[in-house]
This record gives sequence, C-alpha cells and structure tokens, in this order.
Amino acid sequence: MAPRYATPISTIAPLSTPPQPPGLGHIVLASVAHADRDTGVPHYECKHLVEQHLRAAGVPWTGTASAAFMDNYAGGWILAAAIGRPITQEVPLPDVRARSAGLAAMCDYFTTSGLDADVARLRRDHPDIGWHSFADWAAGQD
Repeated sequence: MAPRYATPISTIAPLSTPPQPPGLGHIVLASVAHADRDTGVPHYECKHLVEQHLRAAGVPWTGTASAAFMDNYAGGWILAAAIGRPITQEVPLPDVRARSAGLAAMCDYFTTSGLDADVARLRRDHPDIGWHSFADWAAGQD
C-alpha cells in the first residue's frame, strides 16, 4: 500500500534526490504555520512531511509558513464597506465535514487551537522587510 502522503513527496523528490536537475539552486516551499505541530490537519501533515524530506535530502531550501493570507479576508470586508453594514457568514462544521474532512479538520483546529505568530519578534529579527498591518493593507484595497 502506498504511503498516505505519497503525492507531495513524489512531487518534490525529483528536485531533492540525486541526480538533481542541472541548475537547481534553491527550493522555496510554500508551507504553512504549525506544519511542525501535531495538528491532525491532513494539509499541515503533508507540508510537514515535505519539510522533513527536504531536511533529510540536504538540498538548499527555504520554507515560508503562512498562517493566512490577507486576501482571504478581503471579500467580506470590502463588501461590508461597500454596503455599509457587517457581513457574517458561518457554515456549520458538520456541513463542512460532509464535503471535506480535511477542510473540517483545519477549521476545527483554527477554532480549538488557533494560529499564533510572534509578530514583534519577526519585525525585530527582520527589519529589512517592508512590514505592514492588516489595516494598512485593507486601506489600500479598492
């Protein structure tokens, strides 16, 4: 039987195992925040396996660990501003689970454990990045 997460590893394997493609300089992996934690979220577990594979392969790589994307919040926020009232929309978790167990696991994790990031430390450790707040970003949306 194939490993549960064979697809992500088989996708990255040609880049990370000898012989590597000519000209391969550095792999950039779009991972997720909390991939290294035992979240029970299949998407996160997949990302963690790929990270482990890259570490073991010894190839040069960098991972980004996004917690969320500001654009994920833009639709409702922009529409609420346009109509002048808040918009709330919540899909019951059982309805989400009926369509996608993985998405339901992620939503459950968000509501029970949540995501965290030490933003102050990130800003201190990486002052060369042009940091901006969600409010600054949202103000620039049209």
